[in-house]
Amino acid sequence: MLKLFLILITVIFSFVATSVNANIIKVPSNYPTIQLAINAAVNGDTVLVAPGTYLENINFKGKKILVASHYILMKDPTFINATVIDGSNPTHPDTASCVLMVSGEDSTSILEGFTLTKGTGTRWIDEHGAGTYYEGGGILVTLSSPTIKNNLIINNSAVRVTSGAVSAGGGGIRCGDASVRILNNVIINNTGMYGAGIVLNYCSGSIIKNNVIAQNRVYNAVSGVQTFGGAGIWILEKKPGNTTPNIIENNTIVGNVCDDNDGPGAAGDGSGMLVWYANVEARNNIIWENIQTGTGPIAYLGGGTFDVSYSDVEGGYAGNGNLNLPPMFSDSSFYLKSGSPCIDAGNSAHEFNDPENPLSPGNALFPSLGLIRNDMGAYGGASRNFLSAFSQSKIYLHKNEIDFGNIIPGGNKTINFQIKNLGAAKLAINSITILKNLDNELSLTGSFPINVIAGSSDSIQIKWMPVVNRILTDTLLIYHNDPSPTNPLTVKLIGNSNPLPNIVVNTAQHNFGNIDINTPSVDTIFFIFNYGTGYDSLFISIDPKGVNPPTALSVSPSVVKLANNDSVGITFTFHPNQIIKTGLGIYTPSVVIEARFNPGTTRFEKSMRFRLTGTVSVEDDLQKPKQYILEQNYPNPFNPQTKIQYAVGNTQMVTLKIYNLIGQEIFTLANEVQEPGKYSVIWNGRDKSGNSLPSGIFIYKIKAGEFMQAKKMILLR
Repeated sequence: MLKLFLILITVIFSFVATSVNANIIKVPSNYPTIQLAINAAVNGDTVLVAPGTYLENINFKGKKILVASHYILMKDPTFINATVIDGSNPTHPDTASCVLMVSGEDSTSILEGFTLTKGTGTRWIDEHGAGTYYEGGGILVTLSSPTIKNNLIINNSAVRVTSGAVSAGGGGIRCGDASVRILNNVIINNTGMYGAGIVLNYCSGSIIKNNVIAQNRVYNAVSGVQTFGGAGIWILEKKPGNTTPNIIENNTIVGNVCDDNDGPGAAGDGSGMLVWYANVEARNNIIWENIQTGTGPIAYLGGGTFDVSYSDVEGGYAGNGNLNLPPMFSDSSFYLKSGSPCIDAGNSAHEFNDPENPLSPGNALFPSLGLIRNDMGAYGGASRNFLSAFSQSKIYLHKNEIDFGNIIPGGNKTINFQIKNLGAAKLAINSITILKNLDNELSLTGSFPINVIAGSSDSIQIKWMPVVNRILTDTLLIYHNDPSPTNPLTVKLIGNSNPLPNIVVNTAQHNFGNIDINTPSVDTIFFIFNYGTGYDSLFISIDPKGVNPPTALSVSPSVVKLANNDSVGITFTFHPNQIIKTGLGIYTPSVVIEARFNPGTTRFEKSMRFRLTGTVSVEDDLQKPKQYILEQNYPNPFNPQTKIQYAVGNTQMVTLKIYNLIGQEIFTLANEVQEPGKYSVIWNGRDKSGNSLPSGIFIYKIKAGEFMQAKKMILLR
């Protein structure tokens, strides 16, 4: 007992030396609760807490004291896990942070060596008039600058929003108007609608150093409430009158998730770190395998200064010494593997060196690796430490549904489905089964177990090969070793092997009204929609219904493959100055749409009404083309060649080209000025490079001045 007491005195001597009347207040031997001990303490005292679970929400009340577990005696991290402040049973639901430091605490107000869990935050009025928020699930700090070190801050939340509140954030720690020191903590599995891990709000000169900040999640927990991003660290504005940068040094920021993308600004961005009009110097960090639904960078700058150096940032970030390489974690606590690019890659200045191994001069002392140059991440630098135990796997699926789309029986589709491990231990996918798998149409590629190393990902292949017409609705069951979510995880499998189109055309008549007969051309566009689950082949033509010559009418395109949930615009064009006017000059030609697969109606007509007015001028009548003709090719179908005949009514630039069904130009048969007369050309079924084409439907299209017409032909090999 005497030896233990001497150790205690030695450990805390530097803290109490400035206070003549310093006391060591023990919990529970002197006081049954931590809060009662704090109430009894004065500046300079130590509240020493024995292992156990304390169902409390404590308040430092501005006191400059050390509140610590027995971790401070021998630096044994097991005391961190064994000494728990559980904030799940607050006296008032609006004051539910595990720890409050809101009364002017300074750097000598120290919280050390605890597990803080199940806090849900405190209703707090923003110091800068932004409204009321719920903040600080684990710890709430405001107008104070305490020291928070060597703690496990886990499974806290700031997502509760009641009437009149704007939002909620700072699931792990929320600091406002502070110069806080956050050192050697594990901040993991906390949630919020911004800053799920750490919030620095109007802070300057804060130091966040040698922490693991992992698996924290920002999401839109309350419908209609604003969500702001920054899952790992969220930093907003500078402390009024203080431009000193916040230092973010030697942290491992991994596996944090922003899965909201419908809020303002960067709601789904900055999953690693988000800086908004603040001053930040970030160095020697690992920011990797953070997940977000937004399109911005995982290290996000929305204003201010964000100087990043000697850090491994996924996706890259401009700055001296930065990397964009997988950090290579081991299967425990995000330690680095031998050979990791982050070893000896931090700032080379002496002040950042790792501790030297006294038994191997020149080499770093574990958990640092390699030489003594700084290692990136939480285990590099002079103040790095062994952290509390937190190694477990963390499965993450990008989506909970696999859609194979439309596949006809006899076809197949294979989809790669990615599984990520955001945790600090090996993720084992022990097995994956398919719930129903009718007719054994679904199959998996791979052998089990699948082991996914920390901070990495793997994928499985799922194949669907339908044998009958049906709508696929099945479930994938994923069995894993992650202790936190449901086991097995389920993924919905959907598909359609009975795809049918649903063609919709507005067949109401289009009335052009009165058109002067001397007008060169008039056109309109209408749309065909496919609201079904399968594609359809459409053939579009014109029924002239008395328009003479019919070649004065044209439609484009004439052949369409229309996918499901798609539409196509059809252009109908007529040339009034080519039409021979008769009677009242009223015409109602139709565009005819023929669908190959549509159930029910397969023929649609869109009536086009117009009335020609005025008289043809003598000059125009003399110059009007008398006859343009594009004949059907012969033979049709054909192999290996076919003849195409056409007539030109007057001297014009004439082009005659071959296209495939998706509109790609295959071959040019004519491209020159031609005199009036009849012409014929031969096509041998080859493309412009001379390659023989396979069987199929092709379109040949002539254009001469304003005359344009297209027909289809079939090549059979």
